[in-house]
Amino acid sequence: MRKLYLSVLLFLGFLSAFAQEDGNFPFGTVDASHLQQSTYSKDSTAEAYVINEFGSAYISERENTGLVFTYHVKIKILNNKGLDQANIIVPIRSSDGSSEFLRDIQAVTINLENGLPQKTTLDPKKIYTEKVNEYYERKKFTLPDAKVGSIIEYQYTLESPFIFNFRNWEFQCGIPKIKSEYWVKIPGNYDYNIGLYGFQKLDRQDSELVKDCFRVGGGVADCSLMKFGMKDIPAFVEEDYMTASKNFISAIRFELRDIRYFNGTVKNFTKSWQDVYKELKTDVDFGVQIKRHSDLFKNQISALQVKYKDQKELAKGIYNTVKNWYQWDNYYGKYARNGLKKAYETRTGNVGDINLTLIGALQSAGINTDPVLLSTRDNGLPTKLFPVMSEFNYIIAKVNLNNESFLLDATDKDLPFGMLPFRCLNKEGRAIGKDSCYWVNLVPDKKYKQSDYIKLKLDSSGNFTGKITIRTADYQAYYKRKKIKEFASTDEYIENLDEKNPNIKIKNYSISNLDSLELPLTEEYDVVIKAFDTMDIGTLSINPFIFNKTTENPFKLNERIYPIDFGAQKDFATVFQLEIPKNYEVKLLPNSVALQLPENNGKYIFNSGLLNNNLITVSEFFTINKPEIPGTHYPYLKELYNKIVQSNKSNIIINKK
Repeated sequence: MRKLYLSVLLFLGFLSAFAQEDGNFPFGTVDASHLQQSTYSKDSTAEAYVINEFGSAYISERENTGLVFTYHVKIKILNNKGLDQANIIVPIRSSDGSSEFLRDIQAVTINLENGLPQKTTLDPKKIYTEKVNEYYERKKFTLPDAKVGSIIEYQYTLESPFIFNFRNWEFQCGIPKIKSEYWVKIPGNYDYNIGLYGFQKLDRQDSELVKDCFRVGGGVADCSLMKFGMKDIPAFVEEDYMTASKNFISAIRFELRDIRYFNGTVKNFTKSWQDVYKELKTDVDFGVQIKRHSDLFKNQISALQVKYKDQKELAKGIYNTVKNWYQWDNYYGKYARNGLKKAYETRTGNVGDINLTLIGALQSAGINTDPVLLSTRDNGLPTKLFPVMSEFNYIIAKVNLNNESFLLDATDKDLPFGMLPFRCLNKEGRAIGKDSCYWVNLVPDKKYKQSDYIKLKLDSSGNFTGKITIRTADYQAYYKRKKIKEFASTDEYIENLDEKNPNIKIKNYSISNLDSLELPLTEEYDVVIKAFDTMDIGTLSINPFIFNKTTENPFKLNERIYPIDFGAQKDFATVFQLEIPKNYEVKLLPNSVALQLPENNGKYIFNSGLLNNNLITVSEFFTINKPEIPGTHYPYLKELYNKIVQSNKSNIIINKK
């Protein structure tokens, strides 16, 4: 992924229209060639495509106006799925008594009727407001008479007092675009970091100085007019095993560094990590909460200190005590929301309430523990060049013991010591240490690990009888425990398995280490499987993948630029043994397969064999050795999964002698 930062010192003063030099385009004009299109030549799978898109943003000289953003787009709808493009939602932000204002909404649908273009204009009464919460509402409207073949077009202007959040621009979205341009005008006394993100290259990147463009309170500043553009932009298609799409979509993003006022004062917005460190230490919802309420578990900690002399065992004891005390309310956050004391009393809280309590408890016991800020996988990667606190939405604990460190999250009762939930596996977090801040690697050493051992015998009535043993560890065990604990008892879990698999009867079972979270989970089943209605046929076909059969390749794109992110390594093994009756012989065994990914990123091995003429063995081994695989290796990974699907379809053929 390409990520480039620019610091802008001189910015723009503007023309009342951004419409020069191929900028904005006239509203409501008819594009006859596009009206007649039924497909998009550059992407036959497209459900719609953007004919033209233009945006502009500038800081207004008018009092209480702030940032003015105008958006204009024209879209061709190609099929029923593309009709979603006709449903428009514009978020409106409010904070501290200030609110954004949406104005000048125009929208039109153009259809080809009897060979002639017909326009249907949006009725302003059909624009609705939906309140989301105290900070956001949505303006919603639907393009009238939109249908397959329509061209829809709309534009609006949004005035915002929040100049810190200069309007970002995404060149890519879920449909392809022929053209997209964004023009920005920023006074020279406003200093922004500008980040260019994604894999697509700009076709246009112009800037020009506009003299004396910004006049406020007697002061005058020059401005910079910057014009960014792309053409023939492919759709961004999401697929399995990826982090937030914002990490990879081609976009321009802005971060306000400072404002130099005309009276000579300077207001800094982008801080250094040292500034953040000092502020968090004294923040009433962060550092103050940790210090003030570190004694919430003092009685339990005193008992644990008597019981455990080893620091690691003591840390585990405190972790389990805090983890089992709280019920997480499913809200993220890096700050305490309810206050640690109230959260303790109600035994419920957000991520900040629970994990800040954990940090304080560990520190009070003399265990070296640092808070770690992170951004969850669905929230995007944090900026590393400078701190953007709004990009962090989660807090965990980092325990430092001698040469070892352990990352802890006490929001989930099924998480073992030292293992983070999948949502937190997002590259790096920022630790707030005793004297400074530093980056922490969040890539886990734990795996998705599972071994299946299936030993069966085909009897004269057409049943398989035998034993199935499933052993899971690390993340795979975590998810299996979650699945089992959805039921009131293990008996209910087994009943559910029986109901979902009517041909499989579980005669006896045992589940070991269900509550011993750091140990592998073992399931053992004595089963009778109805395989054939009768044995009075000469040829029988048997698929060895009774459980955990892979039937579909999750990788379907022709090309994937962004990386494949599994979160953690994978290690799966299946060993299948089947004893067939003496009066049968093997006619066909599945072909063996061995495939290894480049750079030892993973491998797949599939083998079958025959022992003593009547004992069939099938084995499958699949590993992914790196949590993240670059997009350049996508074809190899896609082919590996194709081999897995093909092998899992392979049958054993036996004939009666």
